[in-house]
Formats: sequence, structure tokens, C-alpha cells
Amino acid sequence: GVKKITPGGVVTDFATGFGNAYYPVFDTAGNLYVTTLSNGGVKKITPGGVVTDFATGLGNAYFPVFDTAGNLYVTTFTNGGGRVKKITPGGTVTDFATGLGDASSPVFDTAGNLSVTTSSSGIVKKITPGGAVTDFATGLGAAYFQVFDTSGNLYVTTFTNGGGRVKKIT
Repeated sequence: GVKKITPGGVVTDFATGFGNAYYPVFDTAGNLYVTTLSNGGVKKITPGGVVTDFATGLGNAYFPVFDTAGNLYVTTFTNGGGRVKKITPGGTVTDFATGLGDASSPVFDTAGNLSVTTSSSGIVKKITPGGAVTDFATGLGAAYFQVFDTSGNLYVTTFTNGGGRVKKIT
């Protein structure tokens, strides 16, 4: 389920009845979306707490993120193949990019390109709005989470035998 914590620290059940929820993200209308690994789906929770299946059959879905058009993207890893799935506001699911290994932590740049990390290969992949995939940065060690600053620089957290680092990619 999902707990709601007010600014005053009051904790209440916001949405229940669907097992473990991961990686919450809001859309522009205030709906909350969470991935549910137990059934390979995405749940949509309205501001009033009404829960519906937004997308199902995704495999292990992680790290949801919205583009500016309201499409939801999730990384998935099933049977050895990493993918990014695109889910339209109406709930239609398509493969946006495939062959990504253990892709995670998707973020959009200001041009609408989607960036994903691959922890096992230490590569940041860039995916254009049309779905073309290229290696954006390599040799990072185990690359995990990332964020763009307001100038368009990408910061990636990494972990190697020498410890954790934050790498800046300009």
C-alpha cells in the first residue's frame, strides 16, 4: 500500500489492497503512479485514493517517469532483456527501447531525450524521442541514479571497488 504523511507528520493509509508499491511519481493532474513488482504493473491512484490498474503485464517494472506530453515510461527487466516501456495517458503500452541490459533511473533532458543507466556495464544510454539508442557515456563503473541540472549537465552516482562517486557528464 501507500502511506500519506502530512507536513505535520501525521501518517495515514492513502491506498491499500494491492501488495508492495514501489517508485511513486505524480502526473500533472495530481494522480499518483506506483509500480507493483508482484503483478508487473503500474497502479494509478487518484487524489481521492481510488486505485486502478493503469498498465499490467510489464514484467518487473521500475522507475516510472513522465515526459512533457503525459506519457509514462518505465524500465523493465524480464528474461535477460532490459527495456523501456512507454505507456500513453490512455494506458496503451509499447516497447520504446529494447536491448538495454539492466536499465534503470530514467530521466529526460530538455530536448526530450531519455537517459538510462546500466549498472552492470557502466554505461549511460541516450534514447531519442524516436526511440534510437546510443551510448552517451561509458566507463562509469556501476552506474545507478542520475539527474540533470538546469544547465544540462548530467550527474550519475556510481559504485566501484574504490567506493561511491558522483560523476558529472557535460
